[in-house]
Amino acid sequence: MKTRGVSKALTLVSLLFLFASCQEEEFYEKDYIDTLKDQYERSQIPDDEAEQAWDDVNNNPDMPDYVPPVDDGSGDNGSGSGDDGSTTNPGDGSGSGDDGSTTNPGDGSGSGDDGSGDDGSTTNPGDGSGGDDGSGDDGSTTNPGDGSGGDDGSGDDGSTPGTTPGDGDEDPINVNDQIDSFTQRATGAKLDILWVIDNSGSMGDEQRALGENFQAFIKEFVDKDIDFKMAVTTTDTSRNNAGKEYKDSIARLTSAKLKENKAKFLNDFADMVKVGTRGSGYERGIKASEVFTDRHQNSWMRDDAYYAIVYMSDEEDQSEKSPEDHLKQISKWKGNTGLIKAYSIVDMVPSSGRRGAISRGYERYNEMSVMTGGSVASIKSDFHETLLKMGEEISSLTEQFPLSHVPIDSAAIAVYVDGVQTQDWVYNSNSNTIKFNTPPADGSSISIEYQY
Repeated sequence: MKTRGVSKALTLVSLLFLFASCQEEEFYEKDYIDTLKDQYERSQIPDDEAEQAWDDVNNNPDMPDYVPPVDDGSGDNGSGSGDDGSTTNPGDGSGSGDDGSTTNPGDGSGSGDDGSGDDGSTTNPGDGSGGDDGSGDDGSTTNPGDGSGGDDGSGDDGSTPGTTPGDGDEDPINVNDQIDSFTQRATGAKLDILWVIDNSGSMGDEQRALGENFQAFIKEFVDKDIDFKMAVTTTDTSRNNAGKEYKDSIARLTSAKLKENKAKFLNDFADMVKVGTRGSGYERGIKASEVFTDRHQNSWMRDDAYYAIVYMSDEEDQSEKSPEDHLKQISKWKGNTGLIKAYSIVDMVPSSGRRGAISRGYERYNEMSVMTGGSVASIKSDFHETLLKMGEEISSLTEQFPLSHVPIDSAAIAVYVDGVQTQDWVYNSNSNTIKFNTPPADGSSISIEYQY
């Protein structure tokens, strides 16, 4: 009888424990499923022929055997100048004083023991003139020096040449001469435009709004008779979807098709941007644009055309590499990297912690736009106004000449038309472009000279 009683009690305790475990399991079920989905998505990165560039360790910091670059800059950031006063590499400490210790205080005048003015390295020392670590002593109230002749960091701090120069032997700034050459066209520059559209579950309304208001975007293209090509891809890079052309957008979205039948062109675009809402919740729009570029740089992109990438998503980009590394790969296909411009229509909310596949924020898309001189608009704003403004901005690129580098001094830029220097132009620092007040004649040769 006692055994039965104990058995019943154990059974009851087991049932109660099981019930509590089920409640906890149910509470964490979604997080568990999200974790499994995350693992699955990451294991299904495309590995077909068009994606083999991702296996290059020099291209993909996420590979297990990737070797990051070594920062060989010596020294610190300039705080507390001078070396450590060691006997192996002392500075001359002229005008520096000593370290102000109580055992060997200096008055701050004459030569010192730790105020050399360099960074203590043997590779790039400064001459230490006028340099110490705090003007003669450590400033204590018990035995202060007068600090004469002292400063806080003269000499070289070992940083990148030209960023924080001292009076030591730092390397000079490398200055390069550049000449960018162009030919004026009566119809302006060409435009290749890639639309990267989020096809996750929350984007149905935004896709419809884009299609319905696209006429506002295309207005300036029609008025200026711009030679353009467009293509559509999605933010879904799972399995073998990365950078794939959506339907036959490349063949149907061209300026030639617009001229043939404007109404059909607008209907086709509205159809093409409805990319669906069943794509991966791990949006990797920046990666998608890189892979699309790798796939189609020979067959679709034109060497002499602007390459405008328009990202549209209501969540943060979750591509594996940094935006800068993705842009470097995209830039390989353009002789003049100033021809690449990125624009973003995104949910402009601050980044927050990720739960499952949901990642709030827009900083990575914003970084791409800033690096290329593009712009960012809110996906929550009126789509008609957003597309009208962005269309005007992108179409205006056809009237501008992009510089391949950022000039050291924009005032020193020299512009020549058919060999004759002209002042009839303005420089736009945001887009790093030159625009003529009066466009040169069709066929004119344009040279832009500057230093970077």
